[in-house]
Amino acid sequence: ANSYDSGGAGAGLPFSLLQQVQDWLKPFLDPGRVHLPDVAVYGQPQIWVEPVKEGQKRHALLVDGFISYAPAPALAWESGAAKALQDQGVVLHHLLSAEWWRNPERAARSLAGAILKEDSAGLSETEALNTV
Repeated sequence: ANSYDSGGAGAGLPFSLLQQVQDWLKPFLDPGRVHLPDVAVYGQPQIWVEPVKEGQKRHALLVDGFISYAPAPALAWESGAAKALQDQGVVLHHLLSAEWWRNPERAARSLAGAILKEDSAGLSETEALNTV
């Protein structure tokens, strides 16, 4: 069960967009890497991409920012939350819903490319060549 469209903490965030992003990324990334949290929480990434190998980082996809659907978003809080995740080694990717709806295939390719590039940056040269 997912609370994105239930009027809970993620109310207002279109679950269909999050599901589409997840579905469009699946052909580019290993199975099981992309997932939505069970419950949407303001201030938490809406989509996670898990590492495959040791040395790779976890990725967080922020659709329209952390809290753009919150009743009273605060830029200072959002910057602090982003820094806290980055300090934990999480790579943040920002996705604008308007760009996604304009051309989801191009947006998915670009996003997957950025994730795969970052994945290979954390590996040795030999390991990176073996992932291609």
